[in-house]
Amino acid sequence: MSSSADDDEFRALFGDCDDADRIEQIKNNDPSRDFFSAYIDDLTDAAWERLGSYIAGNDYFRNIDLSECSLGAALFRGVAAAEGGSLRRIMRFNCRRNRGIDSTCFDLLLDSLEGGAVEILNVGGCSIKNPMALARCTLPKLQNLYLDNNGITDLPPEALAKLTHLQSLGLRGNKLGERGFRALADMLRNKECSLNHLQLQSTSMGNTGAIILAESLKCNTKLGILKVSGNRIGDEGMGAFLKLLNDVSSIKSTETSNHTLQSLGFSDEEIRRSTGVMTHVHNTLAINEENDGDPEAAGKAKVLDTQLDRPTREEFARLQGIECPTYHELFSDLDAVLLPDVLALVGDRNYAQNELYPVVVAKASDLVSLIDREAMLRGGKAQIVARIAAISVELIRLNDAKLRIDGQLLTFDADVRGGQISGKKRSIDSVAEN
Repeated sequence: MSSSADDDEFRALFGDCDDADRIEQIKNNDPSRDFFSAYIDDLTDAAWERLGSYIAGNDYFRNIDLSECSLGAALFRGVAAAEGGSLRRIMRFNCRRNRGIDSTCFDLLLDSLEGGAVEILNVGGCSIKNPMALARCTLPKLQNLYLDNNGITDLPPEALAKLTHLQSLGLRGNKLGERGFRALADMLRNKECSLNHLQLQSTSMGNTGAIILAESLKCNTKLGILKVSGNRIGDEGMGAFLKLLNDVSSIKSTETSNHTLQSLGFSDEEIRRSTGVMTHVHNTLAINEENDGDPEAAGKAKVLDTQLDRPTREEFARLQGIECPTYHELFSDLDAVLLPDVLALVGDRNYAQNELYPVVVAKASDLVSLIDREAMLRGGKAQIVARIAAISVELIRLNDAKLRIDGQLLTFDADVRGGQISGKKRSIDSVAEN
């Protein structure tokens, strides 16, 4: 039960607040409420601190939405001062568009969440110019982190080192700089990285950042969505993404290209207005999407669409800044014994059949060299033995049939002779005549 002094303090701090009733439920540890959402812009620092202590002392809260409030460090000072002093039970915390949350406040927020259950943290549209607090904080359950539009201009690798378990990361609207993109590249190269959604719209990426990211995704099999619109990426940067998705330097390179990435986040209008390299990138992303979860099928589709279509292969090579491989170079790493499989993939695609004809001719000697003569002779002998066995069975059957007929003829002959001896009127000749 709250004391009279507590009630007086509450009325003094929150009496004029439209959300006073909900705040009182927090204060009274009401088990019926596990979610708190409010739009508050008129609290004093003392009121924010007291609200922080109420939230920290609540046993039932799991989700908090205080976006677009006048929220600042006072709330988190109140959390720290409360008994227990943490928000470790909170699973979702949304405090976006609060300019009062700066880098210092972000430190306090992460301290309160340290080691806890938070899965989603949205601090987009705040003033966190330096996110280095992430380097010292451990958030083992965090899956989605949104730091969009914070004015971040430096993203050191240390800030991302502990976030390999993230599934979604939002950095839209921050001018990250080359160091920031290299930090992200290091993260994406990490085999433990679980990120499947990365938002980097309007981050001043340009060609340099695009090339850095494309190179980092060569062995990444997790990231499916990378949003990069609004970054003034030219043909050089888009060419790097095209090479990532379908490297035409060899068939093996095409088969081992990135078959996971499915979107670069461009709008339908941007794609409709695009020409050249962006169109090729979009079409190749579509192959990945159509073969989601089946990289082998995606690789085969890319081989058919590019490597076995000379004009497309030449265009891709030009856009990727590489020399278009000759037939000899293209198929030098393909075992001749695999040519039937390639032909089976081609099916009735006439253009691909025409492309493969000189390859088959070039590989003819290799195919002959693959023949195992001893195995071939043994196989021929086995076929002959099988035929002899079959013929022997048929011969036995025919001999049996001949013996049965011979027996029937003997019986018939005996019957005829017996009829003559018994004085029957009909002679053998008459029987024959009949």
